[in-house]
Amino acid sequence: MRVSIQVDDNIIVIDGKTMNVDLQALRGRNISAVQWYGELGEVEFKGHKQANQSIRSIKEFQEFIDRAKPPPDPKTPTPDELDAGHQAYLQRNPDALRPWQERDAAIKREAEMRNAEMKKAQDALASGETAARPLPPSPPFVAPGLEQPGESQSETPKAKTKPKKEMT
Repeated sequence: MRVSIQVDDNIIVIDGKTMNVDLQALRGRNISAVQWYGELGEVEFKGHKQANQSIRSIKEFQEFIDRAKPPPDPKTPTPDELDAGHQAYLQRNPDALRPWQERDAAIKREAEMRNAEMKKAQDALASGETAARPLPPSPPFVAPGLEQPGESQSETPKAKTKPKKEMT
């Protein structure tokens, strides 16, 4: 079993699990920490004014290990508590929202530019012009097969075929 006792913090870590316990009795003995590695360990003293003391048994500290309890689950804050915390943060850090404000302003400018371009294009279409030049008049549409004789909707001329010669 691996045990680390942190006296000033009232914490014991047992095999990686943090536990809480009152360690006031160890403070009076000038102990800052105890490290136990399974078969041996050491006691560390406050201010490192005294060399660490090697130990071969954890029995002296077993009562603290037995009384250790897991820390309580943190209380979930209410929405009002969260809002109050956010407002307090913003008062301490007035520039905290600047990146979002700058981003929002850039998005607004881009949207206004696009709306102006769209309005210009719509006005040009409504007047029959593009932004560059007037549109050419378009011929009336006639469905293929309904052309009058001599008219053709096709702009590509049909290939002329040569009459075949008969061989005699």
